[in-house]
Amino acid sequence: MLFDQMTLYANESEKNQHNNAIRQLCEELAENEEAIRPVYEEILLEMKKQARIKEFLSILVCRTIRDLARGHVEGSYPGLADSRTMRFRLHQQHALRPARPGEPASGE
Repeated sequence: MLFDQMTLYANESEKNQHNNAIRQLCEELAENEEAIRPVYEEILLEMKKQARIKEFLSILVCRTIRDLARGHVEGSYPGLADSRTMRFRLHQQHALRPARPGEPASGE
């Protein structure tokens, strides 16, 4: 689910910060933006509701997504009751992604 950009981001600078974080995650996790952005924005929205200092949210959201991708989230993140669903979505996206050259096919 893509969220209303005006509500999710306070200004253009914040939007750019999060877009850069999403691009970096895509590179790190070898995933496309369509797989990462919806999960990133869901987590960002939940964390933003509770955050007092919002400047570090991109770091916290990235850390959470990395943990999700590794299967390390156990409900220790407040507001992320649905983390199992997000982890499932990340794993499903990874399983459906075609192998890149020199990489074994999924499930091997």
